[in-house]
Amino acid sequence: MGAPVVEEFERFIKKQTEARRQDWDARQRFWLEAVRQLYADVRSWLQSHVDAQAMECVEVPRTLVETDLGRYEVPALEISGPGFRASLEPVGIKVRDALGRVDLDGLMGSVRLLLVPADREAAPHSRRRIDDPPALDTSACFKIVTEAPQFRYLELTKERFLAALLYVVGARAELQEE
Repeated sequence: MGAPVVEEFERFIKKQTEARRQDWDARQRFWLEAVRQLYADVRSWLQSHVDAQAMECVEVPRTLVETDLGRYEVPALEISGPGFRASLEPVGIKVRDALGRVDLDGLMGSVRLLLVPADREAAPHSRRRIDDPPALDTSACFKIVTEAPQFRYLELTKERFLAALLYVVGARAELQEE
C-alpha cells in the first residue's frame, strides 16, 4: 500500500489547496470591485456638496491581513466637513454569512454594511464558520445591518446612507430603519 497512497494523498492536498486559493482570489476580486462601486455610489450621493466645497471625500490606503488571503491593499473613504468626520472602513472578506464588510465610522457611532445577496432581508440563523463562506453570489450588494435583537438587512439607498452618516457623526439620535 505505502508509496502510491502517499502520492495520491499529496496530489489530493495539492488539488484542494489550489482550488481553495482560486476561490479566495475570486472572492477578493469581487469584494474589491464591490467596495469600489460602494465608494462611487457614495461620491455620487455627496457630489453636489463636494462641488460646493462644503465637504470632502478622500480615499486613503489601508492594508488588511486575512487568513487565506494574506496582506492586501484596499482603500477607505474619508468623509469630512465643517465639524464632522466619518469614514467608510473596509473590514474584510472573512465575515460570517456575508461576502464582505465595510463599517461607516464616526465619533458618535458605527454602522455595519455587509455584502450580501440582493434578495436577503435578514441575517440567517447560521452557525457557519467564517472560513466556510457562503457561495459567491454575483447579485450581492452592500446593505445596512440593523442592531440586535433582530438583525435585518436594509437596502442601501441615498436616503439611508445620509441618515446613517448623520447618525455616526451625532447629528441624528437613531438610525433610520424603514
